[in-house]
Amino acid sequence: MKTLLRAILYANRERRGVAVGAALWVLRIVRDIEEEEMCRFEHECNICDWDSERASKRVYVSPEDEYSLCECALGFIDCAVKDLEILFGGVVYGQKC
Repeated sequence: MKTLLRAILYANRERRGVAVGAALWVLRIVRDIEEEEMCRFEHECNICDWDSERASKRVYVSPEDEYSLCECALGFIDCAVKDLEILFGGVVYGQKC
């Protein structure tokens, strides 16, 4: 399968552009999901009641860790999207990005 795909993409730059366009589409979906998750974890961190004696640091640490992971993933995804757009001139499926 990999050999066939390589042969198809090797033959034509436009086909590679379509493949990159599909990859960008998936990366943008993942980026949107990570942003939504980041907002959700930020909200969870903000609603912790630190004045309560029942407040547990463990309850706060888990959403804070997940927030940090989402933030890190977003950094990598944003760089990948920008790099791919620059590499292929920002043209995806005949439209300027």
